[in-house]
Amino acid sequence: MVSPSPQSLVRGSPHLVSLPDVFLRINGMINDQNASLQDVGEVVALDAGLAARLLKVVNSPIYGHPSRISTISRAIAVVGLNDFHHLLLSTCAADMFKRIPSSLVNTTDFWVHSVYCAVIARQFAKLSGVLHIERFFVGGLLHQMGALLIYDRMPDESREMLLQAEGRFWQVFDAERARWGFTYADVGGELARQWRLPENLCAMIGCHIEPEKAGEYRFDATLLHLAYRLKNYIFQGDATAAEIVADILARGAGVVEIDEGDVLSVLAAVPEQAEEALSLLEGP
Repeated sequence: MVSPSPQSLVRGSPHLVSLPDVFLRINGMINDQNASLQDVGEVVALDAGLAARLLKVVNSPIYGHPSRISTISRAIAVVGLNDFHHLLLSTCAADMFKRIPSSLVNTTDFWVHSVYCAVIARQFAKLSGVLHIERFFVGGLLHQMGALLIYDRMPDESREMLLQAEGRFWQVFDAERARWGFTYADVGGELARQWRLPENLCAMIGCHIEPEKAGEYRFDATLLHLAYRLKNYIFQGDATAAEIVADILARGAGVVEIDEGDVLSVLAAVPEQAEEALSLLEGP
């Protein structure tokens, strides 16, 4: 039997991880200097459901625009083409999660974990003053997408690892590496490359467990790593606030400039923001 690899797992699951045609077309238009905002808006408008969900998001308090935005081209002008591209990917990702059923984990819980990580990553990025913070939301949303592929393709071995981890699907990477030589993060990074996502997003998703391996994108991967750890603390509930802050600050030292107040403010704001994000991504 041929040993599995991140590449073979992604290639063997096209029915599960294919992006909608509208996203693929937009992906090609992003770098086309001849494509106008109106052109992009017209392509998105071909999918009425997707367009409605995107307008719902850009009219939400997240963007705080004073007047209602009624067209996709106007929405792109307001949030910017790069962030709109990431917003479009986030919306498409919500649909993909629904297409990958799993008998091994509660997919609703899995989705909630992903949204929490996405919200935390975007907040850390905002506090760090980086540009195009929506890419961190996407990174958080997709950081464990590779795990769902592994569960689908290798359910028996995955079940054994999950039992050993007492159901904590975010803590099986050591067992995965020991058995296969790769982790769900490697599969997620390969998935991002197959989608031809920007290299910084591929590195963020693929290296969020070990951000020191992300090379020139170490900052992005470290920020997502911090969001991933803070999300885990929230759901585990087995650490004090002081312990959480100390761990986050230690892991971000020298790479991400955040302080104790930043971590505590994110902890306080995340539940409400995550609920809002879940509501927005569920549909119009």
